[in-house]
Amino acid sequence: GGRVPYEPGAAEALLQNLWEARSRAEEAAQEAGVADQRDITAPIEGDGGEPALLQGTCAKLWEACGSSGPIGKADVTRPDLSVEQAIGAYYARAAQTPAAEGKTPERDIRDWLEERLITPGGAHGEALHDPATGWGLPDAALEALEASHLIRLEAQGGRRRYELTNDLLIGPILGDNGRWRARTLAPLQREARQWQRHGRPDRSLLSTGKWLRTLPWRYANRGRLRPDEVNYWRASTRALALGRLLPLLLLLLLAAGAFVWQQIVYQRLRLEEQAILIKLAYAPSLRLVLAKP
Repeated sequence: GGRVPYEPGAAEALLQNLWEARSRAEEAAQEAGVADQRDITAPIEGDGGEPALLQGTCAKLWEACGSSGPIGKADVTRPDLSVEQAIGAYYARAAQTPAAEGKTPERDIRDWLEERLITPGGAHGEALHDPATGWGLPDAALEALEASHLIRLEAQGGRRRYELTNDLLIGPILGDNGRWRARTLAPLQREARQWQRHGRPDRSLLSTGKWLRTLPWRYANRGRLRPDEVNYWRASTRALALGRLLPLLLLLLLAAGAFVWQQIVYQRLRLEEQAILIKLAYAPSLRLVLAKP
C-alpha cells in the first residue's frame, strides 16, 4: 500500500521504455498493413502510457528488485525486466484469474485472445458478436478479462465488438502463449493446433516416427482430446495408412502372388516330369506288346 521509491531518473527511464515499446507496436501494425486503423495505442491524456500496463510494469519491477531498496535506472533498463516481459507477466496473471475462479479453462482464454483479437499476421483484431454462438467465451470470463484491462467492449452503430485495450499486449500475449503451450500441452495438441490454424496441410501431419511415439499418449488421454486434435490424429493415421501401409500391403500381395505363381509353375513342371518318367518306364513293355503277332 506504500509508495514505491525510485532513484532520480528511474521513473523517466521507465516511461521512455513504455514509449519505445509503444513505437515498436505501431511499427509492427504498419508492417502488417493496419496503419490506417485508429490509434488504439494512444495513451490516456496526462498519464504518459496505458495505466494498467504501467501498473503491471511497475509491479514486475517491484517484485524483482523493489524489496531490496529504491528502484534505480539500472533496474529499469535490465534486459530481463523489459516492458514486454513485464506486460507478459501481467497478462499471464490476468489469464489465470478466470481459470482459477472456475469460470473457463485457461487454454480457452489464451486461444480466444490470440485467435480472435490478434490477426494471423500479428496485428490488432476484433471479436464480433455472433447471434448463434455469442462471443466465444462465457460472459463471466469476459467480465474478468475486462476487469483486468486486457479487453474492452466497443459499440458503434449497433455493432458490438471486443478488442485488446492496447497493441502493446500483442507481442507479450503471443510470446507468453507460446511458452505456456510448450510447457503445458502435449506435442500432439500443439501440432494439431498449428495444423488447424494453417488450413490443415498434409505436410503438417504426423510422420511415422511421431505417430508411433504419440500412440501411447493418445490412448492414455482419449478423454482429454479436443475435436480438432481427434481430427488431426485421424487424418495422420489415414495418411500413413494410404501413404505407407497401403503400398506395403500391395507389395506383400504382389510377393504372395509371385510365390503362388511360382508354386503353380513348379507343380506343373513336376507333373510333366512325372509323365515323362512314366512314359520312359513303360515304353519297353509297350514295344513288346505291340511286337507280338
